[in-house]
Amino acid sequence: MVLVYIRPFLQRGERITVVRSIITSSTAASELTNGSINSLRHVIDYDSRKPELSTTKSGLDEEGDKDVGVEEFEDSEEILKDQVWDKSPAFLPTFNVGAYANESENVRKLVQLGVDLSKWEGRYGTIPLLYKSNFDTTMQPIIEFLIDAGVEGADLSRILSWNPYIFNEDLGNLKLRLEYLRLKKFTPNAVVNMITRNPYWLSVPRIDRRLGFYQTYFNLTGDQVRVLASVGSSGPKLITYHLGRVKDVTFTIKEEMGFTSEEIVKLLLTRPRIWKEVPVSLRRRFDYLHNEEKFSHADFLRWPMLLLTRERRLKERIGFLRKLGRAQFSPEKPNYISAEMLCTGTDADFATDVAKVGVVEFNNYLKTL
Repeated sequence: MVLVYIRPFLQRGERITVVRSIITSSTAASELTNGSINSLRHVIDYDSRKPELSTTKSGLDEEGDKDVGVEEFEDSEEILKDQVWDKSPAFLPTFNVGAYANESENVRKLVQLGVDLSKWEGRYGTIPLLYKSNFDTTMQPIIEFLIDAGVEGADLSRILSWNPYIFNEDLGNLKLRLEYLRLKKFTPNAVVNMITRNPYWLSVPRIDRRLGFYQTYFNLTGDQVRVLASVGSSGPKLITYHLGRVKDVTFTIKEEMGFTSEEIVKLLLTRPRIWKEVPVSLRRRFDYLHNEEKFSHADFLRWPMLLLTRERRLKERIGFLRKLGRAQFSPEKPNYISAEMLCTGTDADFATDVAKVGVVEFNNYLKTL
């Protein structure tokens, strides 16, 4: 049984009981979910993929002139494999977690919890972590810690899928970082949102320095810092993002685009993902919209998604509306079109809902560009 399927029908206490039963059980690999079987099908089919053995004579046994049969080879192979694993195997280099999955209880338990182990592949140190760790002493305490913090179901599997290195963390340090957030008056829901939206949050030492940087650099209040750290999915990720990139984007927005400090704070708190964009791309989008299409700074504050939309899409859609005589983005004038519609929806949605024409006509226009 997999947690994600039973979640809608159980109360939180019951769900936690189910999770704890999973991480302490030794259920066979045949009980894996269909999705897990698809991602680890090569694991289950391990025995069916043995190389074909030749049945030609390869020598004589003690009894005389007998063929060495296939079954004898297979028995020898199994005995040899058991002997190797009994000696605490040295793992060969591999980027596939299925290479030793038949021998790993850790794989079975993590997959039952919904962990996508394919995301561990090719990442430094994850293979020894997965196959040489003791589940009861290394993994189970971390999983129980996350459950006690309020992380459940798909969020739990998401954290473990994207951040396997959390199992290398000292449990005491994790508890201290979680307590720090509570002391800083983050609500329980905000804390859960931060550590699920950014699975690496609890793995970053000295998180207080990161929060302090944003408060000082942007002159934020304590409440504004809490909003930034917990808003949507971009806020929690931005806190642990590369600070040099944050400074570069801030320079572009302030010095090259001309936004004031107060306007920058508004953009930061409403669309923190802007600070993860490439400065050159931001500058080109702004230059086109502000200098050619005459969008004001107030327009960008009203529709910050404009700074996150590809320049090509903006030019295609605005150019088509201009051809139709419908490029009117001022709320004070008739036939107003929200600039947000330039940023969202498919081309078919844009053609029918915004431009009020058929999608074929819009596609024909795109061919002329």
